[in-house]
Amino acid sequence: MLTRYKGHGPSIFSLYKRSHSSSILSKLGYLTNKSNQLKPLKESKPVDPNPNSNEDPIADVGIPATTIMSIPLVHYKHHQDIVMKDCPPISIPIKKELLFQKLELCSVLCDFTDPDVDQDAKKIKTNNLQEIDNLFSDDSIFQTLTNEMLDEIFKMININLFRGIPSTDPKYLIFDDEPPIVEINWPHLQFVYSILLKLQKNLPKDSHLNLDYLKKIYTLLEAPDINERSCVLDFMKKFIEVYPDKLDPIFHHFEAIVREYVDRIISPFPIIPILSLYLEVLKKPNHDKKLTTHFFNTAVIPLISSQHIVSFYSYLVEIFNIFIEEDISYIHVIIKRLVRVFPESCPSKQQLFIALINSTTGKLSPKAVEDFEKIGPIVFQLYANVANSSHAKIVQASLKIWSDVNIIPMIMDNTAVIFPIIFPSVHNVMKNHWNQQARNAALDAMTSMHDYDPFVFDTLSQSQQNGTLDSKSSQQIPKHRNWALIARVAARQDTSMNLARILADIQIKFTEVTPQPEQKKKGKRAQSKQSSGPKILSPQSSANFKIRP
Repeated sequence: MLTRYKGHGPSIFSLYKRSHSSSILSKLGYLTNKSNQLKPLKESKPVDPNPNSNEDPIADVGIPATTIMSIPLVHYKHHQDIVMKDCPPISIPIKKELLFQKLELCSVLCDFTDPDVDQDAKKIKTNNLQEIDNLFSDDSIFQTLTNEMLDEIFKMININLFRGIPSTDPKYLIFDDEPPIVEINWPHLQFVYSILLKLQKNLPKDSHLNLDYLKKIYTLLEAPDINERSCVLDFMKKFIEVYPDKLDPIFHHFEAIVREYVDRIISPFPIIPILSLYLEVLKKPNHDKKLTTHFFNTAVIPLISSQHIVSFYSYLVEIFNIFIEEDISYIHVIIKRLVRVFPESCPSKQQLFIALINSTTGKLSPKAVEDFEKIGPIVFQLYANVANSSHAKIVQASLKIWSDVNIIPMIMDNTAVIFPIIFPSVHNVMKNHWNQQARNAALDAMTSMHDYDPFVFDTLSQSQQNGTLDSKSSQQIPKHRNWALIARVAARQDTSMNLARILADIQIKFTEVTPQPEQKKKGKRAQSKQSSGPKILSPQSSANFKIRP
């Protein structure tokens, strides 16, 4: 140890023994150990210096491109395959014993969850089902079927169809459209449905095909595979043709199904078959208008607010057009519902709603001034809010209404009401939106507004320049009231809080001070000074007067 310096303070040459204290060791370890370094980044693709500004980022949850099975596939380690003994082909006339053997063989359910098991049984059952289906292609065969044969045939059909619909994983139902789900048993079910439809076609009033059997078929509407639901729909269409008097209880049951779906109790799969069947009934000239109107008001209109409207959007549009042609007053009902449940965060749905609002509004007659006076402010107030969106395609879709030839005459008759609502938002898009196409669309809308009514447009433009047109008033008032409500609730809990002072601060923060426009002309400035009252003016010397020394 070096002790050359005797002072109280340590010398820079002094050596000290390391302490065994944990704190000292941790400090030494922190100072001596190398810090972790990040690995170098991999070479990335060169970034385009001029990206296409017209493309918006995809923010919506997309439907998976891969096919989804109704039941997840597995691979069993310990599985005993089903053993089937094939039967000889059926000949005409049909032998009852041989037919019963084949029906019993086809009543065995194979396991499709594992593609590697029951391979021989699947092949034998497929061949026998196909053979029976081909046999029933001849219409004369049905006249030879006895009641005992029909009992066994329907027994086989029921075992295969009512096997229990598997529940769909909820993660596949978060999308706005139906997921592409395939029924794993469809290789066998397709022949079973074909046999059932052929029986219904040739024996429509058989005792097996009654209303009780139809109630069992209702459960198959929740099948996730669209192919199976199409077969169920064909069965129901034929049933209604044979029993038109059963239409009332059928649609009463459909109404309950739609209500359960809107309340998110069941899956969206039954909706498309129900709307398709409803459309077919609606297109018949002699349909029951009281029944169809009741179903429209109680089941179809609530579907506007459903999650999966993208799936059955085309059906809704066609139904709306039929009712609007019969009674134009439905336009107000439909638009009011669309505006009330307009989506706030889903661009794909927003585009659908805007397109539906534009097409529905365009069906108003130019002579129906009173109807547009009720609908116009509602629609344009919505579009004024939509114009504040950062999504370019949504803004462009909302501005298409200015080029709709069916709506232009109605806009021109109500410019004094519509322009003050929409002008600030369109002006803001034209000046500040990030997308060039959106700015161009806003410029075209402003040009159209000027062409429709130059007087109102110039008045609003002047107010915009002077700062007297408040484009954010519709947004500030709710915020002001919300904060004031929060302050009052807090004052109930804290008695020491000065509520009046806090409310005054809120009022100041949410109130914009609009600067007074500067008057450029001296005449106007002098006139404003005179109007404020008499003043004592000091004498002014002339510019040419000079003081000589």
